[in-house]
Amino acid sequence: MQVPSLSLHTLVARLSWEKTLLLAARGCIFLALLTPLLFTNQSFFPTLPPQTLYFRVLIEASFLFYLLLLLESRRYLPKPSPLLWGIALFIGILTLASLLGIHPAKSFWGTLHRMEGLIAFLHYGIFFLVLAGVFRKIQDWVWLFRLILFLSVPIGIVGLLEYFGVTTLLPISDVKRMEATFGNPALYGAYLLFILLLGIFLTFWEKKTTGKVVAWSLVLLNTSFLFLSGTRAAWVGVAFGLFFLFTAWFVLFRKKSQASPRTIFLGMAAALLIFLTFISLFWLHVLPANPFWDRYQALWNDATTLETQRFTFWPVAFQAWQESPVLGYGLESFAFAYDTFYKPSFLEDTPELQFYDRAHNIFLELLVAAGLLGLMAYGFMLASASWLLWRIYRSTHIILPFILLALLLGYVIHTIFSFDTTISYSLLFLVFAFVHVWYREMLHAGSEKTAKTTPPLLSQRVGAFLAALFLFGFLSWTANMAIWRATTALAQGYYLQYKDPIAMVKTLSGVCAVGPLSIRIDACDSGTQLLLSAPFNLYREPGQKALLEGLERNLQAIYSLEKGSNVFQMKHAVLLAQGYEALYLQTQDLRYLQKEEEILKEAQKLNPGVLPLYKFARTMYEFSGDKQKQEQFFQKAPGELLPYLAQ
Repeated sequence: MQVPSLSLHTLVARLSWEKTLLLAARGCIFLALLTPLLFTNQSFFPTLPPQTLYFRVLIEASFLFYLLLLLESRRYLPKPSPLLWGIALFIGILTLASLLGIHPAKSFWGTLHRMEGLIAFLHYGIFFLVLAGVFRKIQDWVWLFRLILFLSVPIGIVGLLEYFGVTTLLPISDVKRMEATFGNPALYGAYLLFILLLGIFLTFWEKKTTGKVVAWSLVLLNTSFLFLSGTRAAWVGVAFGLFFLFTAWFVLFRKKSQASPRTIFLGMAAALLIFLTFISLFWLHVLPANPFWDRYQALWNDATTLETQRFTFWPVAFQAWQESPVLGYGLESFAFAYDTFYKPSFLEDTPELQFYDRAHNIFLELLVAAGLLGLMAYGFMLASASWLLWRIYRSTHIILPFILLALLLGYVIHTIFSFDTTISYSLLFLVFAFVHVWYREMLHAGSEKTAKTTPPLLSQRVGAFLAALFLFGFLSWTANMAIWRATTALAQGYYLQYKDPIAMVKTLSGVCAVGPLSIRIDACDSGTQLLLSAPFNLYREPGQKALLEGLERNLQAIYSLEKGSNVFQMKHAVLLAQGYEALYLQTQDLRYLQKEEEILKEAQKLNPGVLPLYKFARTMYEFSGDKQKQEQFFQKAPGELLPYLAQ
C-alpha cells in the first residue's frame, strides 16, 4: 500500500492562517521552555541575563502571534476563573505599588543582577495567558511536561561535569555544590523542586508502563542532583510536599487504590536509598568534597537556634513594612529598606558589612515591595490555585490534584527561605496555567459557548501583523537589547583588562550610558568595581592615565545617576568612597578627598550605623590631616559601633 505524498503546496493549503498562528504561538512556548539550557560567557553574568532575555523575547513573540490569533477567533481567549482573577489582581497591585513607590524606574526595570522588576511579572502574566489560550485541552500539556522533565537530564549532566571537574563551561560560584546551568546552587535547588514534583505528577499521568518507568527514573536521578546541590530550602520544600502527599493518600486513597500505595512507597524507598547511598559515599570519600552532611546538620541547628543571617535580617523587612504598610515601597526596594534600617548589632553575626537586596523570604519581600495588599493578593493567587485543585479532586476523585497541591506547598515552604528568578517563576506560572485549563475542562466541559467571530479581511490581517511586529521590535529593543549590550560590554571589559587596558576603560565607561536608568546604575557599579580591581601597576602611560580618567568618569556617572533616581544606596556610597580614595592615592589630588568627604557625610545621614563609613573616614582624614573634622564625624556614630571603631 502506497502512502500518498504530501507536497509543500498541499501542506500550505491545508494550514489555515489560524492554524499557522496557533502553531507559531505554541512553537514559541516550546522554545521558551528551553530557557534553563541557555548560558554564555559573553555575558558578565553567564546564566541569569541570557536566560531571562531569551525567555522574554520568546514570550513577546508568542504574545504577538497570540494577539493575531484572537483576531481570528475568540475561543482562544482564556475563560474566567478565580485563579485568572487572582493573577490579574496580584500583578495589578504590584503595578500600582511600583508606580507609587520610591524608585519607579528601578521597580519597573529591575536590576542587572536580578533581572526582576515589574517588567518580569508582566511577562509571567503574558506567559500564563498564552499558555491558557493556546493549550486549551489537558491532552495538549503532556508533551510540555515531558519536555520539562527530559530537559533536566542535559542540565544535570552539565552540572555533574562541573562538579567532578571534567569541564569548566561556566564559572562556578560554589565548587562544593552542584549548580548546573544556574550559576547558583540555591537557584538550581528551586528548579529541582518543580522538576521532582512535576515528575511524580507525570508518573501518575502517563498511561503506558514505559512512560511511568522513564518518569520515575528521571525523578530519582534528579533527587540525587538535589542532594548534590546542597540547597536546604529545596530539601525542606520537597520533604513537606511529599509528607503532605503521603498524608493525603493515607487519608483519602488508601482503601481505593492498590497501585497508588505501591508507586508511592517504591518511590519513597528509592529516594531513601539514594539518601543513604550518598551519606555512605561521602564518608568513604568516593565523592568529592561536598557540604551535604554539614548543611544537613546546619539545617537542624538553624531551625532550633534561629541563629542564621536570614533570621537576623528579617526584622529589617518587618520594620520597613511598618513605615509603609499598605502598598510598600515598590518592587526591588529591599535594598533601600536594608540601608535605612540596618543596625550595628548585625555586626555580631556578620563582622563585615554585606549589602542585601533580598530578604530571602517571599512574604517579607512582598510586604516591603507591595505592602499588605500585595501579600494578600499573593496569598489569594495561591489559595485560588489550591481551591481549583480541590474542586478538581471533588469532581474526579484522583490523586493527581494532590500532587500539584504538594508542589505548591513545597514551593511556599521553599520561598520562606529563598527567592525566585525567571526559571522558577516561569515554572510556577506554567503550573498555574495548567490548573486553570484543567479546572475549565473538568468542570465546564461542553457547557461553554464559543463566540462567533467574523474572519478579518486580508488587509486587516496584514495591518495587524505589521503593527504587532513593530510593537514586538520596539519592546525587544527597549527591554532586551539594551540590557544585553550592558552585560556583554561588562564581560568584554573583564576579558580586556590584561590585553588592552585602554580598550577596557573605554568599554567599561560606556556601560554607564546603556539601557534604562536602573540597569545603567547596576552596570556602572559593576564596571567601576572592575576598574578598581584592575592592576594599576601593570600599566604604563597612557594606559594608567586612561584607567584613572575612566574610573573618575564612572564615579561621577554613578553619583549623577543616583541623584537622578532620588534614592542613594549605601553600597554605592561605599563604592564611591573606595574609588575616590584610590584616585587620591594615585594622584595625591586633594579634591578627591573632598568628594569622598561629601559622599560619606551624605551616607551618614542615610544611616549613621554603617561601620565602613567610619573606616573610610578615618583614612580620609588622616590623609588630609584634619583631626577636628574626623572627631566631628565620629561623634555621630552610635554607641554600638564604638567597640569596633576602637579596634
